[in-house]
Amino acid sequence: MRNHFYKIALTQAMRLAGKPGKMLQLVAQLLHRLYHMDRDQISVAGIKERLQTLGRLVASYARGHYREVPFKTLLKVIAALVYFLNPIDLVPDAIIGIGLVDDLAVLTWVYSSVKEEVNKFVMWETSHN
Repeated sequence: MRNHFYKIALTQAMRLAGKPGKMLQLVAQLLHRLYHMDRDQISVAGIKERLQTLGRLVASYARGHYREVPFKTLLKVIAALVYFLNPIDLVPDAIIGIGLVDDLAVLTWVYSSVKEEVNKFVMWETSHN
């Protein structure tokens, strides 16, 4: 992906990946943001569900419950969450109507590139609940 802001998010993800507490803080920030967002902004194409699934994956990894995800996949997921939570990116989130377009594009790209691993996580999660 040729997005300068995504590359910054990936660098931040590399710093967070080895710190379970920081990863859990990221997930808490994600849940807070999802709770306070306008439902119309994130109802497109199951975005909320995808974000929640990625958040659960990161949380399970951080807690040591699920470690079957390749590290490269984990970095992509964390970077996507960082990108989504950062209000200043390719299209700043404050621009009403289009501010989330780039966030959703990055999320869609990352989700599709790690979908197989996410599906494995969901299967694991289902079997452990």
